[in-house]
Amino acid sequence: ERTDRIAGLLGIEYLLHRRSIRGLSGGEKQRVALARALVVEPRVLFLDEPFSALDPATRRQLHAEFRTLWTRLGLTTILVTHDLDEAAALADTLAVLMHGRIRQAGPAAEVFDRPADLATARFLLLENILEGRLEPASDGLAHLVCDSGRFAVALPAAPAGDPVHVGIRARHARLHPAASGPLPTGRYPGVLESLSLSVAAPRARVRLGGPAGPLVECGPFADPAALPARIGGPAVLELPPERFLLLPTTDPAQGAAR
Repeated sequence: ERTDRIAGLLGIEYLLHRRSIRGLSGGEKQRVALARALVVEPRVLFLDEPFSALDPATRRQLHAEFRTLWTRLGLTTILVTHDLDEAAALADTLAVLMHGRIRQAGPAAEVFDRPADLATARFLLLENILEGRLEPASDGLAHLVCDSGRFAVALPAAPAGDPVHVGIRARHARLHPAASGPLPTGRYPGVLESLSLSVAAPRARVRLGGPAGPLVECGPFADPAALPARIGGPAVLELPPERFLLLPTTDPAQGAAR
């Protein structure tokens, strides 16, 4: 009875009477493996890189199916993965492990949006990380001063004068056409250097502050053909001050420098 029920949930009833496992597709093998784990009615399900050997289309399909299944069964599932897209698609709670310890844990969206330190930000592929020193400014914001320019950032209780790293997600950076005259706070002139070739999430790369300036990613763009600037031409990049994150270079758990 359990076998029939789990096979029905996973849509593999047609495999139950096979005498040989030869010829199973990758997706069928993963469904069979999960069915074998579920039929014993576990309290907690542990999965170690369960989708790593599958092609991208099958992987996306199984992500959706398994997320629905775990929710329906109310089953606690702990899944190990190095695929950030997979973690974002499946996790309610996300834990980042480094050197055998949990570096940061919390709701998945919060961990991705607000990494706790520089090492975690790099692991989670925070696209834009700038290094410099903070100086207070009359507009109530801090100014990040680095070799490539000066950027307005909103960082409460930031250590003015100390070397720091700050980061901002590409999706929070906004591309605008080139403009003449003074720019408002948070907007910087640059050159649109390139557009990534990603099918799912094409991003633009803008060089700020001249040839030696930082290369900042922005996007994704649903329609790359509708970019407000042309490749190789001038553009304005908006980096909202409140979207910058201060990224400590110390381990948040131990306070030890890394």
